[in-house]
Amino acid sequence: MKKAKVHFMGISGSGFSGAAALAKAEGFEISGCDINLDRKESESNLGKIKLFTSHHPKHLRRADFLVISPAVNALDPQNSEVQEAKKRKIPILTWQEFIGKFLLNGKSVIATCGTHGKSTTCGMLGFVLEQAGLDPWVLLGAKVLNWGKNFRIGKSKYFVIEADEYNNNFLNYHPDIIVMTNIDWDHPDFFTDESQTYQSFTKFIQGARRPFALFVLPEEIGVKFFLSFLAGQDEMRKFLKLIKYPEIQKLSLQVPGEFNILNASLAYVVAKSLGIKDKIIRKALEDFKGVARRFELVGKIGKMQIFDDYAHHPQEIKATLAMAKDIFPKRKIWVCFQPHTFSRTKALFSEFVQALKNAPVDRIFLLDIFAARERDEGIISSQKLVETVGIPKVQYIGSLLETFGFLRNKKDKPDILINMGAGDIFKLSQMLLAKS
Repeated sequence: MKKAKVHFMGISGSGFSGAAALAKAEGFEISGCDINLDRKESESNLGKIKLFTSHHPKHLRRADFLVISPAVNALDPQNSEVQEAKKRKIPILTWQEFIGKFLLNGKSVIATCGTHGKSTTCGMLGFVLEQAGLDPWVLLGAKVLNWGKNFRIGKSKYFVIEADEYNNNFLNYHPDIIVMTNIDWDHPDFFTDESQTYQSFTKFIQGARRPFALFVLPEEIGVKFFLSFLAGQDEMRKFLKLIKYPEIQKLSLQVPGEFNILNASLAYVVAKSLGIKDKIIRKALEDFKGVARRFELVGKIGKMQIFDDYAHHPQEIKATLAMAKDIFPKRKIWVCFQPHTFSRTKALFSEFVQALKNAPVDRIFLLDIFAARERDEGIISSQKLVETVGIPKVQYIGSLLETFGFLRNKKDKPDILINMGAGDIFKLSQMLLAKS
């Protein structure tokens, strides 16, 4: 049967672009548009397809489906393409809905979830299965450095996917294996409290195929609380018998940090459950180079090493900076941190204050909050965060350009510069390296 024609609106997004590439590999006819279109990147992933740098109803002229980001419904419901699709009764799906409906059918699905570490764990698993010759399909929200892409086109039944809890996106997936790294309250613009977060993860487990396996790290505090939450619900007690707890492995990883030993231990036990030999698993995990923006060394200027890191939650900041200090105990470390979303900064304000105040680094410079899907209502700001921290080593700078100028003009330089956050802080590294 001839596959449908699908238009991806917002095709330059990381998960979006990977979903489009996998859809094309499955035989769908793809077109795409993005106001901030990265044509070179898109064509590298997708080959020659119809790409547009604007939104327009004519893009749907031959489309059977319109695929969008979940944010469109909240922030741009009057979008011309969305309205055209409604007018012509063309089905509108988020890219997560599209994946769940069309790309996971007939596959053995391994889904990695959790507040922190799910991208790295997903990448590790995908790479192990590849090295074992299982030829998996893989999709995650960050580039696997071994591949230079955030997806892998496979030919087997295995599909390894990062399952994101935000907006209940992962409820579109019905996995055979669930890998849970940890659980913290995050995304306060969607989950009002920890209990809502647990309820979402519970629904995800309830939606798994039967039988299924759940791999977790019981040492993680959030996971402990979650398991207690499950045990308090009669209909979920039977699922607790399906949980598997991995032993912590001794591995010489290229990716640093104790938390990555935990991620690798999860990947190890899942791979073992699939019948992959110990020797193959260990070599693959030790050859794994990591995923982009997870303490990624992106360049050097003289003796200064520049790292990009995606940490945007207080627990991630603590873990990453403690790791940096362990790796470079006698080096001068500076951090440029860009808080991500006003709602997260507000909801976790006291946790951010403590993480910044106790950070084992020499200087921390705060950029303005990256709004992402939100609007600034003037309630919270990076200045307020710095004022509350109240120590000289934590300083507010301002915009990306102001921070670039500040660092360029600073005669004193660090040995290690970490540009941290989930927004566009990575551009700061690019700007500094381009002008070096």
